[in-house]
Amino acid sequence: RSEWESRQKQNGYFKDNGFSDFEIPTTHTISYAMYGILAAAIELKNDQWIQKIARGYENIAALTHDDGYLAGQINEHWHAD
Repeated sequence: RSEWESRQKQNGYFKDNGFSDFEIPTTHTISYAMYGILAAAIELKNDQWIQKIARGYENIAALTHDDGYLAGQINEHWHAD
């Protein structure tokens, strides 16, 4: 099991995904982490990693408004603050 897999919660969210321990992660840091893992999964042809990352992307898609708006911060329960 990789380091990032141990940091992913069951709902697809990544623990400690902010710039500091005491902040709610921004969509910026969440998306960079997910994109990096997805790119590695595609390069390595690792379908299991792709499925794990898809859980996070599904939550972000659900939070994205029809006009494209996405809140700047998302907590570990996938709630926008």
